[in-house]
Amino acid sequence: MKKMPVLFVGHGSPMNVLDKENLFNQNFSLITQRFAKPKAILMISAHWYSSRLQVTSGAHPKMIYDFYGFPDELSQVQYPAPGSPELAAQVKSLLQPENVELNPTRGFDHGAWTVLKYLYPNADIPVVQLSLNRLQSAE
Repeated sequence: MKKMPVLFVGHGSPMNVLDKENLFNQNFSLITQRFAKPKAILMISAHWYSSRLQVTSGAHPKMIYDFYGFPDELSQVQYPAPGSPELAAQVKSLLQPENVELNPTRGFDHGAWTVLKYLYPNADIPVVQLSLNRLQSAE
């Protein structure tokens, strides 16, 4: 099995997503030209903390606008990528013996969609998000 690269990508200001001519976004578009298109994406967002590990498992995740004080235009941005219940189940299995909960109602937070919007603008790759467990140490 050929392994895909792992990317650590920060979104900067959420406002970046509104400007496709922004160099920040243009460089996102260039990154994905360096490797094959993935079959699915596992996104770990620093904006989803919970008291246990959770993975999104819905087939059609909604958008989460988890911020305030920004123009209404930012809350209109859409990234309609499908979810993947199958990938969510695989992530849960691979993380054993950790107790990972499947979360069918959680959507994509801005830590995901502000980046994915320019990495893969067609929103045609299934995406699942994995939470961070706030009860674990940084180690």
